[in-house]
Amino acid sequence: MVLHILRSAAASRADASEIDWGAGFPDIEADIPAGLVRLARRNGQPAGTFVLRWSDERIWGRDDNGAGYLHRLAIAPGEKGRGTGVALIGAAEEAVRARDRRWLRLDCNRDNPAAARVLRGPGLCARGRRAGAPDQPGRLPGGQPLSAPGYSHPVSNRAILITGASRGIGRAIAGAFAAAGDRVAVHYGTSAAQAQEVAAGLAGTGHLVVQADLADPSAVREMVDAAAAGLGGLDVVVNNAGTGGSHPITETPYEEWQAAWQHTLAVNLTGVANVMWCAGPAHGGGRRRADRQCVLARRLPR
Repeated sequence: MVLHILRSAAASRADASEIDWGAGFPDIEADIPAGLVRLARRNGQPAGTFVLRWSDERIWGRDDNGAGYLHRLAIAPGEKGRGTGVALIGAAEEAVRARDRRWLRLDCNRDNPAAARVLRGPGLCARGRRAGAPDQPGRLPGGQPLSAPGYSHPVSNRAILITGASRGIGRAIAGAFAAAGDRVAVHYGTSAAQAQEVAAGLAGTGHLVVQADLADPSAVREMVDAAAAGLGGLDVVVNNAGTGGSHPITETPYEEWQAAWQHTLAVNLTGVANVMWCAGPAHGGGRRRADRQCVLARRLPR
């Protein structure tokens, strides 16, 4: 069944004037007994296949045990347009994650724009040739890639809640987590449009937007619950949101001074504590184990 899918895919590639995979696939004979070949089924029928190896020095150079290497990714005839290729990449990511490795890597024909679109859809990024890979047939002198650029994809997939992520530092933090393969809940207080823009621009999929006035304990709880429900749990919380302002002591009426500090402490201190309590492992169901939390300091008003 695996060979049938690969041969069909090879024939399709040849018809499209792409690099020919060939029809023999002698490597599969060694990969199958080694447990490296995966076969996907839809309604009991073969739908796709791939090979996942744990080193690929020929293309990527020496590995630091941080990656899995995807080969022979192919779908069965009739599976085109059904999302099977993306699902196979997702299955490969899960296998890499189960081995506590961080990257999913593969190489492909650099002149195949259709393949590039498929690979970039689930978040893989072109990385070029990894430094240190030896020269080999099919490469230009000096080590320049001829037809096999590399694609890498981080497979962290943690569930991240970031408060105050609609702009500034929070936006940058959200981008960094998403680029590492995580799913992000973008919290905002009043800037709904900005938060939606941030979430839409993040790498990968599975991100969402949540809202709360952090000075309101009930709103905080609802927001954390929504983030945990949407992400399937919480692994990391970044308490980035904060408020402040200028209230010179010699120019501010006492009542205004009191109100300003009450609000500041409600957001910057009590709000942080409430977010951490609501996200704590003892206060949520499922996979809510936000045991790696971060509090970022902001300048308080004078």
